[in-house]
Amino acid sequence: MKLKLGLAFILAVFIPLLVGFVVEQVSVSSSQVVFLKIFVGLFVAAIFALVVAAFLTRELRSLAEVSAKVAEGDLSREVSVRSRDEVGQLADALKTMV
Repeated sequence: MKLKLGLAFILAVFIPLLVGFVVEQVSVSSSQVVFLKIFVGLFVAAIFALVVAAFLTRELRSLAEVSAKVAEGDLSREVSVRSRDEVGQLADALKTMV
C-alpha cells in the first residue's frame, strides 16, 4: 500500500513539473501553458484518487464478504486485511469477533 501511495504521490508531483518544463521549452502562448498545466494536474490528481479508492474498496469488499459469511453462520472464514489504519482496526475487531 505504501509503495502504491508513494508512487502515486511522486507521479502527482513530478509529472506536472515535468510537463511544465517541457511546455516552457516549446513556444506556445502563456494561456495554453496554463491550460495544459491545469489539465495535467487534474489528470494526475484523478489517477491518484483512483489508486487510493481502489485500495480502500478492495479492503472493504473483503471485510464485507467475510461479514456476510459470518452472518450466515460460517465462522471458519479468515480476515486477511493487513493495513493498520481504520480499515485494519475494523478487520482486527472482526477477527476478534469470529
